[in-house]
Amino acid sequence: MNALSSKEKEKYMKAKELIPADLENTLAELSELDEEVQEAIQTKQATLTKLYRLCQRYYQVMQTASDWLEDAQELLHLARNGLDVENSEDNLRNHVEFLSTEKQFQGHMEELQTLVSDMEPFIPVAGKEE
Repeated sequence: MNALSSKEKEKYMKAKELIPADLENTLAELSELDEEVQEAIQTKQATLTKLYRLCQRYYQVMQTASDWLEDAQELLHLARNGLDVENSEDNLRNHVEFLSTEKQFQGHMEELQTLVSDMEPFIPVAGKEE
């Protein structure tokens, strides 16, 4: 935008003519509009960057929570197959170890809720389920 403005002004200076007032006003308006557009772009870029980071974190936490649920499903499946007396101590140890990670899972679920709350302002009303 500034290049266009400079070229127009230079053209009149080379011709040793005064720049018409309406052209000068138009160039000033265009310059103001350019500043507004640049500010809007920067604001949108900052918003998109923030949303991108939230989405990345959401994906990471969701993947971790999903892995935990898959492990839980696997343990439940093994339990359905009946009690293996020979491996009962190992099975008990595995279950106790796994269940000790439940608080981490709950923490991930809470973080997901927080992330969703943080992302909600960016979701258009038409895109939300009612």
